[in-house]
Amino acid sequence: MCDQVRKEDNGKFLLIGVYVDTILVTSFPVSLPLTFFVKLHVDEPGVYGLQMRIERMDGGDPLLRAEGGIAGPQRGPVFVPISTPPITFQQPGAYNFVIETEGSEPILYSFSVDAAPRPLPML
Repeated sequence: MCDQVRKEDNGKFLLIGVYVDTILVTSFPVSLPLTFFVKLHVDEPGVYGLQMRIERMDGGDPLLRAEGGIAGPQRGPVFVPISTPPITFQQPGAYNFVIETEGSEPILYSFSVDAAPRPLPML
């Protein structure tokens, strides 16, 4: 999970603004565009349907739901950067990014969004 993914001329991917497991923000609500860099495996060349969603772990309606497709030009791994529009997080919490492709088990990435600790006052 990061702010942006770029592909260089030599084929390497450059991940910008990588988040580990927690996104720290100064206040809520907050709107953030996110990019998920996903490695998928295709058994045969072709175009595969894809559904994704971002949901709170404690339930409720998904914050984001989208579908599209990916092209697997050959059998093997396919690296897919999935960029979202700004997602509004109303409060701190734990979230899941879920991606489902035709004929595969769902891929789940868990993360949290929390308030950054306030700096201690200078004495």
